[in-house]
Amino acid sequence: TYGRVTGIGDRAAWLRHNGDLDWYRYLRAVDGYNDFRTRNALSDFTDLLSTYKDWGEPLPVDEAYVDEAQDATMLQWRCIERAFAQTPVLWVGGDDDQSIYRWSGAATEHFIAMCNAVPPPVHLEYSQRLPAAVYRLALQILARIRHRHPKPMRVLPTAIEGRVAYEA
Repeated sequence: TYGRVTGIGDRAAWLRHNGDLDWYRYLRAVDGYNDFRTRNALSDFTDLLSTYKDWGEPLPVDEAYVDEAQDATMLQWRCIERAFAQTPVLWVGGDDDQSIYRWSGAATEHFIAMCNAVPPPVHLEYSQRLPAAVYRLALQILARIRHRHPKPMRVLPTAIEGRVAYEA
């Protein structure tokens, strides 16, 4: 559940999502799901992550890469910390402007905090991936994002104009 992957618990998760569903119905659904897993000796993905977070051994690697880190939940971050606790070089890549999984518990603020840590992050200096029409729309959307990590990257549109189409 959202409460498990974020670490905030069921009541806070329910409140964070405006409590649209009656609390007791929500609790009955969560309890029913947990009871079903227990009675049938089943584990879901969150169970696997929780077990590794609590009991897993660090991985014996010299270097590790975590990509799309802007969408990792706090539970996944705890697994990353455990897995690479003894790794000399850890690369974490992502872009908070591309975070699309906050609704499912992505800890984008944790990722942004990492971007402000010491040593400072390595930023890509240049990108030219978007057709001009898409680039202009992307700039409009970026201007609406309130909490983001500023990036020194020079982003330019490609030579292709492209187009943005809206369909109903």
